[in-house]
Amino acid sequence: MNVFKLSQRGEAHPNHNQDYAISHTIGDHHLLIAVLDGCSSGIDSYFAATLMGKLLRKAAIQLDHLAFVEKTLPSSFDLLKRSTQLLFSELGQLGRQLHLRREEMLSTALLAVVDRDQREAELLAAGDGLIACNHQLIHLEQGTAPDYLAYHLDEAFQDWFNQQRYIHLSNVQDLSICTDGIFSFAPYEHMRYPICDDHSLISLLLFEKEEQMTPHLLKKRLIQIETKWGLKPKDDLSIIRLLLPQKQDRPHDLPVI
Repeated sequence: MNVFKLSQRGEAHPNHNQDYAISHTIGDHHLLIAVLDGCSSGIDSYFAATLMGKLLRKAAIQLDHLAFVEKTLPSSFDLLKRSTQLLFSELGQLGRQLHLRREEMLSTALLAVVDRDQREAELLAAGDGLIACNHQLIHLEQGTAPDYLAYHLDEAFQDWFNQQRYIHLSNVQDLSICTDGIFSFAPYEHMRYPICDDHSLISLLLFEKEEQMTPHLLKKRLIQIETKWGLKPKDDLSIIRLLLPQKQDRPHDLPVI
């Protein structure tokens, strides 16, 4: 499986990238991926997104070790729930230890657990963003008031978990998850460039393939958009794109960066 990752600071955020992206294997069959977007009206939004990303990575490492020790093969949904529960618990605990206000822990979270053998994915969407699977798009929109996870840290995890939006994907071949910065491309200088529609831009980033799929594919595509169409993302942008090989193929996996 090829894993491509991008996290790019937007033109409207001169100091910090308030997004974060992570990917980590769990056992021999699963991969946890997530993109997080800190709330611009919060306090130190880059910290909230990064903290949640680090906690999700820790959860994936713990579940990976557990899978090795127990020799078990949990389902993708079970791993999604367990990793989210660890995030929920530890975020609340760290918030109390560091005396963090709720406004210091506001970040959206779009995460997925992918079964590489069964070619299935289970996704949890707690905020805005975009999912692309096999050239089909799923727009995630919560309007101007996302229901951040940090609003619910004093509640029972199961109560919060039952209210979330889940998406099951099967026959996964090409999967991307993106923060809502994917919708923020705009001209960055006063020069004439060819007109680019949203479909062409999203297709270049999330659909098109190359004969040589290098690990820096998404960064290369971002430069193409800038030089060909004169566009840059105004908001921070994070993307994780997975390409699963055909079952009969056995290519060498690219490293997870």
